[in-house]
Amino acid sequence: MLLKKKLAVAVLGALMFSPAILPPNNFFPASIVCAEVKTIEADGYYIMGDGTEENQGVAKERAREDAKRAASEQACTFIESISEIKNGNLTRDEIRTFSATVLEIINAPVKIESNGDSMVFHCHITAKVDTNNVMEKLQQDRQQLEEFLRQTKELSDKMEKLNAEMQALQEKYKTASQFERDKINVEVKRNENDFSAIQWNEKGRNYDALGEYYKAIECFNKSIELNPKYDVAWNNLGCTYLIGLGNAKKALKCFNKAIKLNPHQGNYKENRNLVLAEMK
Repeated sequence: MLLKKKLAVAVLGALMFSPAILPPNNFFPASIVCAEVKTIEADGYYIMGDGTEENQGVAKERAREDAKRAASEQACTFIESISEIKNGNLTRDEIRTFSATVLEIINAPVKIESNGDSMVFHCHITAKVDTNNVMEKLQQDRQQLEEFLRQTKELSDKMEKLNAEMQALQEKYKTASQFERDKINVEVKRNENDFSAIQWNEKGRNYDALGEYYKAIECFNKSIELNPKYDVAWNNLGCTYLIGLGNAKKALKCFNKAIKLNPHQGNYKENRNLVLAEMK
């Protein structure tokens, strides 16, 4: 049981730069004033570059991610309005991250609209925040919850970085020669693969949390197929093999691969050591 608990924490903290744990009770809402369900509607947009060889399916997902960010902002305001902040140490950035973890998506259709020569992907999202779900999250193991929020924050930062990179490629494409445009389109494809790899990893993480381990493994493998150098997916795959299926040999291979790709991530080495101890 101890082995499983430690590895469960490692799955949640897979995207962390540092395994350090924050002091308890220093930045979470202390209590919910009343039980309530808040419905949220928000819009997100993504403009496909004129001439770049972008995938429309990925463009739709970028619009959805933009809508989710907007919805999280509203959820953040709602949670602030119904919560007591212990010690006054909860920053808006921290509560925004927490809001994203309790946002339940009801519907998120994407429509394609024209804007001159450009294609605009518009997502209108409907979501809800249930205060009972908020309390359930807060009552989880504090270490796991803190590491889960760190992972969520880093995931959001990576998405924003990829979107900023795509915008830069779109601008560069406008004035590039044909030879340069071919190279830019190669970078566009790589950017889209990295973006999709993160999404598949998140799907796998969700399945893992539900105990649907075979589906989780399929998602992690899809993530790795899109980006073979994605160390986070390799680590999560190893955790699912061990915790979900009890396959220590496959788990060990995955952890070794994650360490090779990112030797500075301490969680990966800890996971490997736990597997080795278990095998003995």
